[in-house]
Amino acid sequence: MVSIIIPCYNQARFLNATLGSVLTQTFEDWECIIVNDGSQDNTREVVQNWTEKDKRFKYIEKGNGGVSSSRNAGLEEAKGDFYLFLDGDDLIHPQKLELNVKEMQNEAFDIVLNDFLRFKKNLNHLKRAFCDLSKQEYTLKSIILGWDSEFTIPIHCALFRKELFNNIKFVEHLKAKEDWIMWIDVFKQNPRVSYINETLSYYRRHSSNMTKDNYHMNTNHVKATHYILKNVPDSFRGSFIDKIINDNARNIYSLENRFKKYKKISIGLGVFGILLLILLLITLLT
Repeated sequence: MVSIIIPCYNQARFLNATLGSVLTQTFEDWECIIVNDGSQDNTREVVQNWTEKDKRFKYIEKGNGGVSSSRNAGLEEAKGDFYLFLDGDDLIHPQKLELNVKEMQNEAFDIVLNDFLRFKKNLNHLKRAFCDLSKQEYTLKSIILGWDSEFTIPIHCALFRKELFNNIKFVEHLKAKEDWIMWIDVFKQNPRVSYINETLSYYRRHSSNMTKDNYHMNTNHVKATHYILKNVPDSFRGSFIDKIINDNARNIYSLENRFKKYKKISIGLGVFGILLLILLLITLLT
């Protein structure tokens, strides 16, 4: 059985489409655990319609604690052999579970990944992904050093064997980049990974995406970087520090180009970026 864990916070307007993509799965041995993370919209009423329609939908309501807290709450209730983490605004192809489970069982993999496309209002206007998952090497090294600069894996592209989560949880004090930490913890276990070169996951872009909040994302990126540096294997520590420096250098260069018409602003941003980098490294190394 597959346990599908869906954290949701004020995403009622998307839930019918998301849960509909679960109901239409050709693989039928699943449970879907919807975790309401203290939503202030009509999430409860929307989910109630689905739990009444099909008993495989299960509902948990909790105080607001963030996406990591919600996923951990879902893991506590999960009964499946495999886990799929699906956000409350994203979609999956009708054959997502069937093809992922078949691949998992045939070759005894621990993780099965598939391709994805982006969309806004509906699947009639799909766009290519922001990275090519088919060209990646899925190793601990690539997850630590390539994340965000070379690729990012939307979490619903993966099906996980449950044993990978026997001793790990999502880090709850992070409100973004928590998936990066999770991937590192998972790959420390040397999982057997397979990639299906088919689009079976769809990533929704909208104005309320957490990734649209630059301050929120950057703040949590610093926190995640600090956390990783304290927990990264010694063999990757030097390379990870180089990644921090290079990523920040690229960000500074991008900002300078964006404001190149305004010389004083450009210089100011460059100086600010360098100071920020110095402060970051001091924080990470103390």
